[in-house]
Amino acid sequence: QMEVMADIAEEYSFSELRISHEQNVILPHVKLDDVPAIYDALVKAKLHAANAGLITDMITCPGLDYCALANARSIPVAQRLSERFEDIERQKNIGELKLKISGCINACGHHHVGHIGILGVDRKGEEFYQISLGGRADHRAAIGDIAGRALSREEVPDAIKRIIDTYRRHRVSAKRNMDRERPMSAMAGPDPSTVEFSAQICDPEMTPATAAAQREIAIKVEGVIQQLNDQDREIILMRHYEHLSNHEIAELLKLNPPAASMRYLRALRRLRSLLEETPLDVTEQGAHS
Repeated sequence: QMEVMADIAEEYSFSELRISHEQNVILPHVKLDDVPAIYDALVKAKLHAANAGLITDMITCPGLDYCALANARSIPVAQRLSERFEDIERQKNIGELKLKISGCINACGHHHVGHIGILGVDRKGEEFYQISLGGRADHRAAIGDIAGRALSREEVPDAIKRIIDTYRRHRVSAKRNMDRERPMSAMAGPDPSTVEFSAQICDPEMTPATAAAQREIAIKVEGVIQQLNDQDREIILMRHYEHLSNHEIAELLKLNPPAASMRYLRALRRLRSLLEETPLDVTEQGAHS
């Protein structure tokens, strides 16, 4: 495979290859007219699967096979997961998923910020793996939480499959109700997604400068979202709380993308109409202050 990539680079990208931090190969300076020929060469070498951002596009450190600091092997775990989820259509159905594997706590595989992270640990001379969930490395950066006991290498693929299956069932069948997604009675304040969303849908002149006032607006927006019908509320929550793309929403709702887009726009119009019918008290307070 490395020889194939070197040959392609030599012919089409001025003998230059780059490796991204996500361990993907980049061919720079490629002519647009040469893209079909490059794709054909990748197909011939069975390197053409468009899996960027999917579960098999994982970050994996060298692990115990090549690193003296590691507690456990990483590459064999990644290989078994790649085999388990090799069907590209299955990967697309799962959707974007960042899986990252580190062989020790130095975290060269960035496991702590993976949607699913796998950390190799040593237990009395044996290799085990901790699984963490919920990490992310975007503008909402978060460290994943450890999910249960450490697992043997043989247990990891089945555990990841169970996690994925549970995630997909929730995505497809869960009722996206504000109380169910995040009980408002248990909240100390509005969901951060609501603060961001309310800033998007409210007129900028109506947004008070103080953080306290913004929180009041967000709470009002949450209340108005609750007044929407199930269909409108569902698509608003999917778009702005679960942060799904229009394509993902269309797939989950069994709609074509244009229909999903129209449903979202209609829901957004009804939400704005309700907001206009329900004046934000904080705005009036700000006008008199």
